[in-house]
Amino acid sequence: MEETMKLPPSFHVLIHGSSADPDATERNRRGNDMTWEDVVEDFPQLEGSEPSWNYYTYENQYWNYGVNPGFDVNRDFNPNLDYTPQPDDFPNDSSQPGWFITPEAQTIRDVYKGLQEEYGNVHVFIDLHHQGEYVVEGTDDPVTLSLSGVFIPESETEEGGK
Repeated sequence: MEETMKLPPSFHVLIHGSSADPDATERNRRGNDMTWEDVVEDFPQLEGSEPSWNYYTYENQYWNYGVNPGFDVNRDFNPNLDYTPQPDDFPNDSSQPGWFITPEAQTIRDVYKGLQEEYGNVHVFIDLHHQGEYVVEGTDDPVTLSLSGVFIPESETEEGGK
């Protein structure tokens, strides 16, 4: 007998696809194609600010962000969905929220806010994106899906009620 998951009637899922190339076969790099100058053009209040820590301009054996800089979009989210980038928040570091400075992060935020307005709660957020080409440890088999996150018990259980 196949087990099925029961979902509340108001259950909605937002799937974030930060890349049109989820398996990295077209472009094996983590960052988007965007310069700090593009950000300042969109957010003039950031003129004179140091670029965010997740702005890649380096070159290594795999890619050359010096020629095509970009941002690690996965680090550009902020729990305050109404946040506006402020100069004092740059360059920041990986222990702090992002800024919604990339079009990809802005789009996901806007879709999420639209779902909240239309339906109330968004119970699940699925982030589908590539992180480069990974293989299953000890093999040459490509990783097809990996999950990470803070998983919490069902709120109606004794453990979830704590």
